[in-house]
Amino acid sequence: MELELYEQLRKHINDGYSLKIPRTKELMEILQILFNPEQAEYALQLPLTTQGRISIGCGLCASFCTQEAITMEKVRDYVPAQTLAEVNERYEKERVW
Repeated sequence: MELELYEQLRKHINDGYSLKIPRTKELMEILQILFNPEQAEYALQLPLTTQGRISIGCGLCASFCTQEAITMEKVRDYVPAQTLAEVNERYEKERVW
């Protein structure tokens, strides 16, 4: 079921950023807006960590940081990738480690 995919993504983000994002209907809707199923599958493969500075740019970490220590800053105009190949290509070009 598709919602299970987004639940896995929520857990992946929680684990990667040491967050406690609750499972809510609204969060599941946000994740579905931010990621189509193919992108969500790909995001599950990314090693998310604040130490490695790997970000998928979703803003959830900033939204749920209880210390307000994380902020989002627009660094470029973003046009969503249309294919998994395009996601991979962008990821290789833009990674920061």
